[in-house]
Amino acid sequence: MKDQKEARAGLPEGPFLFFTQDLLIASADAACTQLAPCLTGGSDAVAQLLHARPALLQRLRLGEGVSLQLDASCTGAGALVLSLFPRQDAPGYWGALACSDTDPALRGNLTSRLREPIAEVFALLPMLANQLDAGQDPAVLLRLNECCYQLLRDTNLLSLFYRLTAGAWHPSETVDLRSAVSGVCTAAKGIFLPGQPDLRWELPDRPAPVRCPPNLLSTMICALLANAYRFTRDGNQVTVSLTLLEKRALLRVRDAGTGIRPEILPRIFDPFFSADPYEDDAPAPGAGLGLSFVQALIGRMGGTISVESVFGEGSVFAVSLPLDTEDGQATLSSAPADYLLNRYSPVYLQLSDFCRLPDPG
Repeated sequence: MKDQKEARAGLPEGPFLFFTQDLLIASADAACTQLAPCLTGGSDAVAQLLHARPALLQRLRLGEGVSLQLDASCTGAGALVLSLFPRQDAPGYWGALACSDTDPALRGNLTSRLREPIAEVFALLPMLANQLDAGQDPAVLLRLNECCYQLLRDTNLLSLFYRLTAGAWHPSETVDLRSAVSGVCTAAKGIFLPGQPDLRWELPDRPAPVRCPPNLLSTMICALLANAYRFTRDGNQVTVSLTLLEKRALLRVRDAGTGIRPEILPRIFDPFFSADPYEDDAPAPGAGLGLSFVQALIGRMGGTISVESVFGEGSVFAVSLPLDTEDGQATLSSAPADYLLNRYSPVYLQLSDFCRLPDPG
């Protein structure tokens, strides 16, 4: 008993679990069994959750503590946060369950409130454009338009990320991943600003049906592209490839950019984490939500994401998704026009730092 108390000294207050080195539940106290019955019923739910989050798993293996959110489908109750720490007195890990810090309803209201003033500024931009005198430099108006897109992008990612982590997930549609990749890449290449790295893509000759809302799938593709372009120098290239395996689709986004420093690689999927590739203490551009959203969505789809990176040479993000093999379901497709005709589409929002934006007037 004394050893257990000492081992728990660094943990937050709450119900406790004990995990083996394979991340399988070894034991749990009564309170934890009541809060999260599916975790303590002999399943390997936590092992599956962490293996779908390789960055968190790597940090845990290196001896760091990590936290992940469990939604209602896993706990049987409200959202909970599971914190995991390596044991000091024996092999395995301690786990502590606690209520989520923020009510999902509050999160939804917060992002809705943030969107309202952004939408109002967008509505006022044409009025400002009409008041410009002939020959007057529109640079300030264009910069205001860019800032609005950046704010809307970050607010949209925040809203989607919270919906996913709160369990608001309804994959009712089957979408052709091949068509979505083609539509996003074609639209993006057509509106990239001069001087941006070349974008190329390689696709299979047959559809790749996956279960996901179309807007979330295209946002995921755009977020991966935005991450690649954020750290790719001029003159290099970004390559997107899609390969179909027996029951899975493998999407790769490769860049010949700055790469990721080894010491920050385990943290790149953490919400709000950003780091300049060359300056240790400088944050990178963006809110640090793109990869967090990507990982959360892929996890909800039953897929995995991994990254290989060589600092100074570039990175490869690999996404593995289960194919929807059910018969008799329509597959939605996406064309470039679907994104370019909507000035608030994922292509414009996620790639706003790198592309020509719609005229604010």
